[in-house]
Amino acid sequence: MICSKNRNAPLPKSSWQVCGTFCRAYTLFTSLVLVVMTLVMLAASLEDWALLRRRDALLGVTIRTVLIVAGLLHLVISGWVFATRDVVNQALLLLWVGVNHLVYRAGLAWLKAATPLPILRVLGMKVGIPARTLDFCWKLWMAYLVIGSLVVLVLAWRRRKRLATEAFFLDWRKTREKGTNLPSA
Repeated sequence: MICSKNRNAPLPKSSWQVCGTFCRAYTLFTSLVLVVMTLVMLAASLEDWALLRRRDALLGVTIRTVLIVAGLLHLVISGWVFATRDVVNQALLLLWVGVNHLVYRAGLAWLKAATPLPILRVLGMKVGIPARTLDFCWKLWMAYLVIGSLVVLVLAWRRRKRLATEAFFLDWRKTREKGTNLPSA
């Protein structure tokens, strides 16, 4: 289609155009959710509940400390995703967050930590959601982060590959239209 006679004809809507919209929407929405999670974590850490003074089974620090550090880390990551424009870097960072959630969860499962997890009970008390429901939402969140980031990375890779192909054919067409002969072998 690039080599059509009508040079001003618009290119057909392709996956790389969809990637731009989908990828940006995914990263912005995920960043907004991370900001909301930060607010909930920091608000919960300010409460005076005995559960906040318990030690986290995996990290060995208090639940309050885990909430504060995780909340601030989520805030820094969401700020980075908002600030950068490169979708690949955004997706890699969000994939890293998802993998960290999975590793934390796997570590707690390996240690056979009591369920529902104390950190989920604290967050559940703060937002008024049962800890088991929050546990299910956290599992969905981890899947969303990992699968969504992988989809964005694949779409961005396809977009870059397609743009490179289109650039090659555009250069080829310009060379052909100039009448310049390519060196013969």
